[in-house]
Amino acid sequence: MKILKSATALIVLALLSVSVSAFAQPPNFDYLGYAKVPANIGGTLEMCSFMTNNGVVPTPIPFNWVGEEHTVVITGTLSAINVFGSVTQYEYNAVTVEIYSDVGPTTAADYAIKSTFMDNPAVPILSGVCQAPLLRTPNPFGTSGSISCFVDWTGGSRLGELGANTTGWGMGGVMETSVGSIPAGYDELWDCKIDQALIAVEDRTWGEIKSLYVR
Repeated sequence: MKILKSATALIVLALLSVSVSAFAQPPNFDYLGYAKVPANIGGTLEMCSFMTNNGVVPTPIPFNWVGEEHTVVITGTLSAINVFGSVTQYEYNAVTVEIYSDVGPTTAADYAIKSTFMDNPAVPILSGVCQAPLLRTPNPFGTSGSISCFVDWTGGSRLGELGANTTGWGMGGVMETSVGSIPAGYDELWDCKIDQALIAVEDRTWGEIKSLYVR
């Protein structure tokens, strides 16, 4: 039942994301990078990435995009591998999410050296933890898949700029294994964002929601 609930939740999230995409994006941390994914339970997940908003979509706290480099680093432990029919879902616990900002002169981050994503200064501007396992669900019929979890911000040099708004941030996106430029030592590309989704102001029944997608 646990697997069925997880699969159902992912379908609902996907449908809701289509609905939200019709509206202006809320401020978010949009990032693109590469992950090392462990094959066995107990192995370590590592993902290093660059923030890609570039001033187009606002970030929840203001960033300087001129001469500064903003990175996201995620680590966790593979805790469970769940199989539901043709779908395999991977759960990661003890997941940490950290955002860093280089303050000039920048040190270019290099995938060959993970520490370059976390320097100058080596203190995250935001650090947080996933409330529940991070879920990674490859598509059994292709080379892509989904990433999802909820983040609570617990520390960082700029945590105070979020005020009391530190819990329940959604993190989600896609993973891809077929791109040709995956750096040595990494397994897949992650294209994700962290935000707090827009909240509808009108109640909708499940039938009304379904009618948006059935023509």
